[in-house]
Amino acid sequence: FGRAGKKMAKDFDHQTNWNERYWQLKQYKAEHGDCDVPKASSAHDGLSTWVRMQRALKKTGKLSRDQCHRLERLGFRWEVRKQKNKKWGERLEDLVEFIAEHGHSIVPACYRKNLQLGPW
Repeated sequence: FGRAGKKMAKDFDHQTNWNERYWQLKQYKAEHGDCDVPKASSAHDGLSTWVRMQRALKKTGKLSRDQCHRLERLGFRWEVRKQKNKKWGERLEDLVEFIAEHGHSIVPACYRKNLQLGPW
């Protein structure tokens, strides 16, 4: 195959790996409601690293337009640190609603109405 064949094989492997991670992120979002995979998540360690890498690649202009669009359609946020306080405030509002409805603040870990509230 020569150099051209090796490069094509490498590009194919890279795209396949990207698609696999994208699919994992899609599953993560379905389970957690967002694409913000925490750094300290041992269960999603490889995915967390991949998510941070996508942000870095976009910042340096090395992420393809198609990949950017696919991530954005999924609800991927490029800047997560700025949203932290907003997210905390939203969870607090959710908790207040939960207390009003249930009369207590002990939210089940897998609360079906709001999957983000239990772990928060």
